[in-house]
Amino acid sequence: MTANDENDAFRDSLDNSTSYPRNLVHHNTFDHILEAHVDRLDKQEERLFSCEEKTDVELWESGVGPSVFLSFRFNNNLQLLKHFLGAQLFAKVDPQCRFMFVHADHSRAKLKVTRDMLVTAFSYHQVMARFVDFLFSFGRQDYPKDFHFSGLYHETHLSDDQPSLSLSDLGRSGTDFKMCYNLKSVESSSSQPQFPWSVRQLAVYHSFDVATGKSFWTMIKGDALIKRRIKAATEPSSHPNLDLSTALHSFLVTLTVQLIIFDWCREQWRWYISYLEELQEITTRRALTMSFDRPSLPPSNNPPLRATTAPPGRVKRAFTQIIKRAASATGTLSPPIPLQSIPQTAPLPPEFEPDLSNTKSFSFSDLQKVQSYEEKVRELLLVVGSNIKIVTAIKDYYMELVESSGFPEEVKIGSMRKTQDFKKAVLSIVNDLEMQHSRASMLLSTLTNRKGLLNGVLEYRSMEASKRFAEKAEASTREIHSMTEEMNALTQKTKQETVSMRIITLVTLFFLPGTFISTIMSTDILQFSKIPNTKDYEEEYSSAALKRYVSVTLPLMALTFLAWWVLYWWVDRKQHVQALKVQIKKMNKGGLANFV
Repeated sequence: MTANDENDAFRDSLDNSTSYPRNLVHHNTFDHILEAHVDRLDKQEERLFSCEEKTDVELWESGVGPSVFLSFRFNNNLQLLKHFLGAQLFAKVDPQCRFMFVHADHSRAKLKVTRDMLVTAFSYHQVMARFVDFLFSFGRQDYPKDFHFSGLYHETHLSDDQPSLSLSDLGRSGTDFKMCYNLKSVESSSSQPQFPWSVRQLAVYHSFDVATGKSFWTMIKGDALIKRRIKAATEPSSHPNLDLSTALHSFLVTLTVQLIIFDWCREQWRWYISYLEELQEITTRRALTMSFDRPSLPPSNNPPLRATTAPPGRVKRAFTQIIKRAASATGTLSPPIPLQSIPQTAPLPPEFEPDLSNTKSFSFSDLQKVQSYEEKVRELLLVVGSNIKIVTAIKDYYMELVESSGFPEEVKIGSMRKTQDFKKAVLSIVNDLEMQHSRASMLLSTLTNRKGLLNGVLEYRSMEASKRFAEKAEASTREIHSMTEEMNALTQKTKQETVSMRIITLVTLFFLPGTFISTIMSTDILQFSKIPNTKDYEEEYSSAALKRYVSVTLPLMALTFLAWWVLYWWVDRKQHVQALKVQIKKMNKGGLANFV
């Protein structure tokens, strides 16, 4: 392509910035991937970008030579485009170094930039299409979305067979390299006091023209931390002799900025891991020190107790035999009900009961906490591991880049010492990340073991509770069995007494008529007197005697029945009161429902 063709292609790309990244002049991406990026941006525009009233985009840029960095802030697309173009397109040369900072109110809020502003800046600087992949991890979200995505993409245009856009009016030679990546680090957070740490991410795009030394950076982060650090490192007051006049000096500044970013991704992991270790000890340390095993019972030298029963007396045996024979004769006494004996296991003494009071301090919420800590450690391992890979890959890319044939010789020679220092600094950062990764691996192993131990404590407590329930149930069964035996004995005794009462009743009924007649005949109601000088008897009936007999007998009978009824009522009431006292006593003692 000629210079005019490239200018026209760039003008068309800028005019069609709304279709970014499909509008890029040169790209190493398939068309269907570009279409997917545009479609995804359309669907998630509301979640990712803010309106113009809430935008805050800052450009931090410096011209050629020992010039200072200046800050420019924009809140609409027209201002931003005018700043890029100047009076008209190709009338203004790009600054030697330009940083574009995009941030949000917090890590889960919309970015303070409109889509038009972002795609205009990306189209003007021909930002590689792959950088769009890192945008979707930002924006408004209730929980981290696509948070574990990490990557590094780069393009190198140092030879003629690697086409790039050459715009001499803007100071772009077309021999450059581009890269985009994201890194994550942990930062203190005041928004969640129950867990004062939060893993934050940073998306970085960087392009560097190896011929002119012009560089462009885009940094997207949930807060302004990296912006403050970059501005502090390039502030005129702290670096008055900062020189960007040549490609060599600009390349050295590029390595310094990369080290600032790499240092951010490793600095807080040590304290975050220490905090997780402390939480682990607070939650699970007690499970290692408590002792609640059931001690073994010492062997007993005492012989087992045998039930002894006193032999019944002779009179009692004889009377029992008579009753049984009489009952057998009348067919009223059934044989006793056989009851299966229950083995009598003596309850354990209190000193040999397992002490479960220590386990009351553990609950299912502790298990949930340990599970949460374990997930955070796994997340830490993934993030630190991806940081190690990305930082190492960037270091290797720079080492290969300066050794490539298309890289300017003066930059290669002039940056040799600085490049080696950069390599050593990156290796130191990687070693520190690897050490923290090893600490996190050990912590994960410990958490997994402690979670199993804690789960075992809860299961053991449940098992012991079930065992005590079983012991209580067994005791209740023995008590019921004992009561059943007593009731059986009482039933047999009642049957025997019933037989005795039947015999007494039969004898009474047999003699009752004669007794009644004898009683009547012995009164003065009816008398037989012998007639003198004869053998006959004369019958004398006295109605007055009969009246006297009835007037005395009937009141006595009524009095007798009344006394019997009063005695029956008193006994029944006494039994009822006693039953109530027993019930109240059982309620006060509690039962199986109050156990554990």
